[in-house]
Amino acid sequence: MAEWGCKIEEKVKAMQSEIKENIQGTNSKGKETGNQINDLEQKKEINIQPEQNEETRIQKKEERLRNLQDNFKHSNIQIIGMPEEEEEQEIENLFEKIMRRTSLAKEIDFQEVQEAQRVPKKLDPRKHTPRYIIIALPKIKIKE
Repeated sequence: MAEWGCKIEEKVKAMQSEIKENIQGTNSKGKETGNQINDLEQKKEINIQPEQNEETRIQKKEERLRNLQDNFKHSNIQIIGMPEEEEEQEIENLFEKIMRRTSLAKEIDFQEVQEAQRVPKKLDPRKHTPRYIIIALPKIKIKE
């Protein structure tokens, strides 16, 4: 019986060592899995940051484009309904008169008017309305 007891003890010890090895293997696999998960999360954060940077960069570019478009749109003054008999020089004088009447003369130096012209260049005989007068100003603040 003593032999039988020794064999049982040996088997129990062998089973215990096998269980310890399995537990250690499981723990190491769990740690590896945890490390892999952490690595994936870090990679995900790294991938998200350029996307966010790209989005903010795109938004800044779109805002800059809108500002430029606004600047181009607002740099001209359009006068509608003036008779066709007016000559180019008279158009600039007309603009000066209008600005003086509307009390905007303080804000505008009339030498800063770049160009005054009728648009379109050719008169359409089928249209009975006068062509528009476009007055080009070099700065936005002049118009406002």
